[in-house]
Amino acid sequence: MRYLTSPEYDDIFTMEDAMKKISNTPYSFYRFPLKWRDNEIIAMKAISLHSYNFRYISDRLKNKRFIIFKTLIQNPFLFYLFPEIFRDDKEICLIAVEQNGFNVRFLSERLLNDPDIFEILIYKNSWYINYTSIELRSDPNFMLHIIEKNPFLFQSIHTPLKTNKNFVLFIIKTFKIPLNYIGKNLLEDVDVLELA
Repeated sequence: MRYLTSPEYDDIFTMEDAMKKISNTPYSFYRFPLKWRDNEIIAMKAISLHSYNFRYISDRLKNKRFIIFKTLIQNPFLFYLFPEIFRDDKEICLIAVEQNGFNVRFLSERLLNDPDIFEILIYKNSWYINYTSIELRSDPNFMLHIIEKNPFLFQSIHTPLKTNKNFVLFIIKTFKIPLNYIGKNLLEDVDVLELA
């Protein structure tokens, strides 16, 4: 039995042979010579048959946006394998977190400050608030928008907002938040206690 990595395969392999081989044994793609792992048609076929073949395509193809989209749609659990540049691409990252919330762990620092990303994530599961940046949890507009959807998330607000009297009064008045989540400096405030 000859292996696909043997030198004679480079000479006799035709596109038709490569397509036939990948169709019959999609798990053997890692053995294909680099010239075939760098071929867009063969690589796309290999990924469509077995998404984990993305690992074995050439670095050049791993930087092609259409291949990233195809792989992401087929298997969002492979997001962690994508080059850094795509983990800072908002369009790709929105799809990645929408299909699999745990992809938030692989986002760029810049996108950890993006309210659009976290609006999708928090709608899926409020636990993802823990991945937001301190800056985002300190943004009154963002947090108000999030609390409107899930008042329980008030406890995840960054401390300076929990101690902001005007913000806390509005939240208590609007959402009837329990006092145990507000800043300690406001627990004896007359205005706050009147609303409680």
